[in-house]
Amino acid sequence: MLVTWGIVPIQAGIFSTETIRLSSEAVFAQSTSYIPATEQSDKIDSRYVYSAHGIIWLNESLPSFMTRDYALAPFRPLESAETISHENQTWTSLTTLYSLDLNCEVPGLTIEDILVWDTKNNTHSLGQGSKWVSSNGCEFPGDYYGNVGNETIGPNPAGDNLEAHAVKEFGSIWIGQYATEFADFYLETFCPRTANRTFMAFFTKHKTKDEDPPNEVTRLYCTPAYYEQKVNATVNARTRAPISYTAVGDRQDLSLDKWNSSYFERQMNSGQVNLFNRERALPLYTWPDQLETLSNYPISLANEGSVIQPMAGYAIGAYQGPMEGLLDPHVLAEAYQAAYRIVFARAMLEVLDQGYVTTSNNSGRYDYVVTAIVVVPVFTYIVEALLGLVSSQKTKPVRPKEFRLFAVLPFVLLNVTIAITLGVLLRQSQPFGIVRPSNSPIVRQIVENYVPTALATLVEPIWILINRLLCMLQPLDELRGGHAIASRSIDADYSSLPPQLVIFKALQASHFKLATVCAMALLANFLAVAFSGMFEERPILVPRKLQLSPPYQAKFVAINGTVTADMSLGVRRTSKASGAYRAGDGTNQFMVAESNYTSGNPLPAWTDNEFMYIPFMKDTGYNGSEAIQARTTAFGSTLDCSVIPDISYNAVLTLVPPHSLYANVNITMLDVTTSQNVTCTDSIQITRGPAPLLGIQPQCDDGKLSVEFVMKMDSLNNATQAERDFCQQTAFLAYARGENRMCVPIKNTTRLNDSNAVFIGCRPKFVAGEANVRVKANGQVEAVSGLDVSSSLSAEFYEQHFVNGSEAGGVSDLIAQAHGYLFKSFGGQFHNDSFAADMLNYFMVKQSNNSQLLNPAAPLPSLQEITEKLYPVYRKLFAIWLGINKDKLLLPHTESSKTVVEGQTNSIQTRIFLSRPLFIMAEIILGIYVIAAICVYLWRPGKFLPRMPTSIAAVITLFAASEAVEDMRGTASFTRRQRRQHLERLGATYGYGTFVGADGLPYEGIEKEPLVTAVPLPGVVEKIQMGFSQKSLLRGGD
Repeated sequence: MLVTWGIVPIQAGIFSTETIRLSSEAVFAQSTSYIPATEQSDKIDSRYVYSAHGIIWLNESLPSFMTRDYALAPFRPLESAETISHENQTWTSLTTLYSLDLNCEVPGLTIEDILVWDTKNNTHSLGQGSKWVSSNGCEFPGDYYGNVGNETIGPNPAGDNLEAHAVKEFGSIWIGQYATEFADFYLETFCPRTANRTFMAFFTKHKTKDEDPPNEVTRLYCTPAYYEQKVNATVNARTRAPISYTAVGDRQDLSLDKWNSSYFERQMNSGQVNLFNRERALPLYTWPDQLETLSNYPISLANEGSVIQPMAGYAIGAYQGPMEGLLDPHVLAEAYQAAYRIVFARAMLEVLDQGYVTTSNNSGRYDYVVTAIVVVPVFTYIVEALLGLVSSQKTKPVRPKEFRLFAVLPFVLLNVTIAITLGVLLRQSQPFGIVRPSNSPIVRQIVENYVPTALATLVEPIWILINRLLCMLQPLDELRGGHAIASRSIDADYSSLPPQLVIFKALQASHFKLATVCAMALLANFLAVAFSGMFEERPILVPRKLQLSPPYQAKFVAINGTVTADMSLGVRRTSKASGAYRAGDGTNQFMVAESNYTSGNPLPAWTDNEFMYIPFMKDTGYNGSEAIQARTTAFGSTLDCSVIPDISYNAVLTLVPPHSLYANVNITMLDVTTSQNVTCTDSIQITRGPAPLLGIQPQCDDGKLSVEFVMKMDSLNNATQAERDFCQQTAFLAYARGENRMCVPIKNTTRLNDSNAVFIGCRPKFVAGEANVRVKANGQVEAVSGLDVSSSLSAEFYEQHFVNGSEAGGVSDLIAQAHGYLFKSFGGQFHNDSFAADMLNYFMVKQSNNSQLLNPAAPLPSLQEITEKLYPVYRKLFAIWLGINKDKLLLPHTESSKTVVEGQTNSIQTRIFLSRPLFIMAEIILGIYVIAAICVYLWRPGKFLPRMPTSIAAVITLFAASEAVEDMRGTASFTRRQRRQHLERLGATYGYGTFVGADGLPYEGIEKEPLVTAVPLPGVVEKIQMGFSQKSLLRGGD
């Protein structure tokens, strides 16, 4: 009993699984090569600053060997340990850390007599001037930005009262070191040469009323101190993301050979990059624009007429705290340090060699997590105690019981009950599992392992009991029928093996009932295995209903489609903000797409590759493991493009001496809505080739050349409103091929036609509908189902979803403004390679990983070759543009318009599941048990033995007085095989019944035929059959 129902089930709970961390020593190679400082201005492209922009503003995934505070020299195992497949493997080795500290101070103010110019008398006069002085000798004049802190929120007179330059709640200024043509102010002439890294930062809160006194201005002088340090660093082996480090050496000033600080700091002040690397970087010569992003913040985009500098924007982005906090000098210094560290660390990854050209070897280790089997102490102690009890007990003989209904019926009902219970539990576990009974490991082990195994082991001894009984009775039951041959009766040895293992002997003797019971006893082991592993715990998403409050209506604000990012600088300065446009050059959607394509960064919240979805919640407050799903409105756009034959366009390349080259293009295209031809026009400046360095005139390359145009064209001067709308919304693309003479025309003009160019016109189709959207708590789209969208939208739809939606005017303005962002012309550029000079073609190459469209040696592309790359890029960029500007484009809900949307969230919970394969195995075994138990009962042995043959004496009394003993005379020394052959030669048969012994007295036992009177006893089935037969005879007698 203790073994069967104590030790066996409890030992099933001894072992559990846990994760453990193992470690192995290894030799690592650290990359030691880098781009020397003298070559960095020629070899490092703008990719680093676009990536830094993505990290600061878009939460872009960090590159390998970089955190937001430092970069590490790359290292890897000398022998590839990454081939070892272990989860959460880490590498630890000696390497070099690169970072910087900002040493900031609040400047002092000095007053001194100076000569000032008297404009009234046109003479100099003596006056007083102030300077902001640093400890390292910088002296910035106090009258520069002298009105900072004294500006009033509202229109800015210093910015010509332009809306884009309006004074907001806070103002931020950054003044770099170097004088450049793009910098309004600089410190180069106000600091000694020994302080050539110092910059100045201002931050202030503006007045709310003109009569208020000036506010205090937080001013800082800061100097970056670049350093390197030997560290033992640990990185994730798969992503190479740094996890931690331990310093093993002192900080050292970064070698002048490794870091060209003046080159990078000059870029900070100019916002320009020297090298345009066409292979890797976006087709831009400038740092990412900050105005568009900062327009959502309470920060002035211009201060006294000077546009906010990139580093001031990055400090705000890296800080991401309340603006009020930046008035604290320490917080402001930390914000700039965070921004500088990100930009510097990202630039250092470009400086350091990632290809392991030269290396140094260091000892290290790799750690990895494995799932191990551990021993549960409580169960172990109980099993040890039970083993001790069992070992001290004395074995007692077991007396087999006769098969009776009161014993068989409960056993059958037990199997049926277990099978039904398992079925109910399986049904309850679908699809979200069964709630765990407790968080205690001991309780869970008892419920999930001990109890099921105990039930399984409860069944096994019953079958073993029946098995032993049949092994003992089967030969005698065979003899009771008489005429039994020796091999199936007196020579049938079922006691030399454990009862379960006599199955083959039983089959050989045609004792199928015994073989069946043997199989049942063996199946008990499989049942125990199935029960012990049937219940498993898995994490699963469990849904629950939610009531959600959408922050926005599914309705677009009134938009002026002419106010967009492709406006000229003069028009941009005087235009009023409308729709998505507030300020800037409109490149944010390209930065987001670049981050997504290059780093796999998620798309903006509520956006996927084709649609923007109306948010159905603000901040849910749920933890990051939960996702929320609801049905919402989807908006997007697609294109329908067609080839324009050369009879419908006039495109002429015109040379304007000495260097300017323009493409003057007029395109006539059918407007299907009015059935009228519309002519659109544009003049595109073309550069002769990629500029190697900023300010150096590009030259035409030799051989075959290609040039591409992306155009959002203007209408003619006398155009109608419908024609103006048509040109605003239509996108045109052109691909031209030619030789060097096209770039350097012999005449002043070169005409494009179908032989050297292909032009396509693309009309937008606004797409909208509904979808079931599942998002993370931060709004990132995880899955979309039940999407039902269409581009055939009714007038009622436009009225419902656009403020100025009558006659589809609202959607026309929305698309016109979007196209000003997406199809903003970057000009054309002749090139003899396959790299893009404009954003649209750049992302078409990214999307398809194919640059044949731009290959000068390839034939002109077909419409299909263009559109199969263009369509997905356009849909994605349009969705991104909607997503990042939804707060400006959508009407917010008011108290009167608030609605409630029913949604569903999925929380991750660990639930209990039934293993389906083990469940099926257990159900089949239990079903077989029920059938086998009933059959054994129906064909059970009869009651004919005077005593159970459980001892040698009881067995001997069965044949001691019979003649059958004579058949075994002289066989004592025989082997079993010899004895079996001996009995086969005799050919005698035997039976069990009454016979007259040698002493003339009657006996009951085993005797040879025909000396025995053997009368078979009817079993349960025979008795039932006989009962029916007798009733039939009685009815027949009647």
